[in-house]
Amino acid sequence: MSEPLLDARGLSKVFRSGRGSSRREVRAVDDVDIVIEPGQTHGLVGESGSGKSTTGRIQLRLVEPDAGSATFRGQDLLALKGAALRAMRRHMQLVYQDPFSSVDPRFRIRDIVAEPWVIHRLYDRDERSRRADELLERVGLDPALGDRRPASFSGGQLQRVGIARALALEPELIICDEPVSALDVSVQGQILNLLMDLQAERGLAYLFIAHDLAVVRHISHRVSVMRHGRIVESGSREDIFERPQHEYTKALLAAVGEDAGMG
Repeated sequence: MSEPLLDARGLSKVFRSGRGSSRREVRAVDDVDIVIEPGQTHGLVGESGSGKSTTGRIQLRLVEPDAGSATFRGQDLLALKGAALRAMRRHMQLVYQDPFSSVDPRFRIRDIVAEPWVIHRLYDRDERSRRADELLERVGLDPALGDRRPASFSGGQLQRVGIARALALEPELIICDEPVSALDVSVQGQILNLLMDLQAERGLAYLFIAHDLAVVRHISHRVSVMRHGRIVESGSREDIFERPQHEYTKALLAAVGEDAGMG
């Protein structure tokens, strides 16, 4: 077998708030393993507050774990600092849940897509514009819209902009944090199909975080089911949806009934 692209083991994260008698601890992630193969989609599914997004953000070092290990192409992610961490982040990008809050309303669309190149000091202004237009076109937007600002765009259009921005640095892994949950059902399928087409073209791997089982079944190769910070079941798409073992997984599937049978 090939080496996993991402191999995270025993991840844990406790959030603490308050002091003294009012001190509270929330174990958001508790001994979680996530393994993602090159060019594959690993779906991470669970109810709101189950720890899915925190697990995703640990991989990008946007949240620091209290325990565990994580490697990317065999390199220790949690040991990276400074320039080495910035360089690694070029290979891992994030698509956010809310397409409206994930963009700066003052920026033109073309500049939003080009922002990663500015941060990493790649290309001159003309080359950034040219490449941004190419990416806009690839995600299904007219490059002529690049001069507009986000206020004139729909949620589905802005999510396409977010995907274009995530592609700018040619990453190997994109963490998709509930990328279609804020969109109309009619638009969700279009965005999912775009992500799958891009995966086929570019060999992308996804960590696809969602609470919607039907969406996860449509796009994932492997699935992990998360509850109260722990993964209660993990397996192939077929294992999870056709032969679920854990009572929580069975309950989630029963709750959505026939809707989970799409794709």
